Amino acid sequence: MHFPLYRRLTNKKSFYKVKSEFEFTEIQLIGNKKLIQHFTVSQYPDKLFLMEVISGNYPYEFATSNEVENLLAE
Repeated sequence: MHFPLYRRLTNKKSFYKVKSEFEFTEIQLIGNKKLIQHFTVSQYPDKLFLMEVISGNYPYEFATSNEVENLLAE
């Protein structure tokens, strides 16, 4: 698996840039605002969450690097 990986929720209100199996950035779109949070995974439940995001299975889907990087740059 080559990092970074890019994912989003199917409703396109949360986007993820997965930097490694233990580190990711989440971008949440709330109305006309954007919330960016960086996470480092250290507990098992968080690891399970990140594995689910990486899988790309519903409610997550694959996103393009341009899509996510543009949100981070704005």
